[in-house]
Amino acid sequence: MTTVRAFVDSHGVRWEVREFLAQHGDSNCLRFESPAEVREFCPLPDEWDTLPDSVLERLCRKAGG
Repeated sequence: MTTVRAFVDSHGVRWEVREFLAQHGDSNCLRFESPAEVREFCPLPDEWDTLPDSVLERLCRKAGG
């Protein structure tokens, strides 16, 4: 079962976050999805599903679209 987390960033945008296998197929990454945008962050941080929302927001800002 895939863990899905949601958070609202400091600009009021709601993001859903889930783990996925990168296109190149050799590493797991995070996918951040908002109503207007999708971003991907690799590599998958350890224990990402327990990170505070503030840390997820920082990773989301660093993620590529």
